[in-house]
Amino acid sequence: MRTVVVDKIASVTQACGLSHEIRIATDIPSEEGVVVVVEILNNKSSYNTLELTSGRMAKVARGDVVVGALGHRKALFGYSGHIPTALKPGDVIQMLNIGASSASATPRRRTRASRSTAKSWVRY
Repeated sequence: MRTVVVDKIASVTQACGLSHEIRIATDIPSEEGVVVVVEILNNKSSYNTLELTSGRMAKVARGDVVVGALGHRKALFGYSGHIPTALKPGDVIQMLNIGASSASATPRRRTRASRSTAKSWVRY
């Protein structure tokens, strides 16, 4: 295990009571609810907002280190997603909602904007 300092902690992890200094492991079980640390890989002009554990909304930008959780999302508009069957550090996943549920996104409708793309680091 090693320690990392994260920039933002998403509301989906609120019950965990995390601080900005987090110890992480290198194995990532591909299961719903697993807390993960990710690095944001791109800047977006829309779909770039994250709800923090305080309830405050924050912009995410390329290079931000964010704590979120793996989860499924079914959406009428925008992106739905499913948890990949396997996940390892360095794999690319998407943040699917403002609470930072993260998974492999599958577009249901064509939209001009997509969610932020993130590179998985390791799990909490």
